[in-house]
This record gives sequence, structure tokens and C-alpha cells, in this order.
Amino acid sequence: MKIQAPCLDCGQPITVEMRDGRVLKAEPADLVGYVAVPLWKWFEDIPFA
Repeated sequence: MKIQAPCLDCGQPITVEMRDGRVLKAEPADLVGYVAVPLWKWFEDIPFA
């Protein structure tokens, strides 16, 4: 799976390639992800978290 999207902060392109739940490639290399879900809600669906 290849995901391409703009950074919501600066607009620069972001690309992430994944297979079997593992990140194969991420550009930029110092990419940081953010999930807008409270930590306590993660335990409602552990496989999804």
C-alpha cells in the first residue's frame, strides 16, 4: 500500500509505503505520525491500535 498526502502543517508531500502492517519506506525520513484518538480508547480495539 502506498499513501501519498500533503503535510497538514506545511503542505509538503508525504509518502509512506507499507506491506503486512510494516512501514517499508517513509519520506521524509524524519516523518512523525499523529493519531487523534485518546490512548484509553485504543484498548477498545487492540488489533486496530
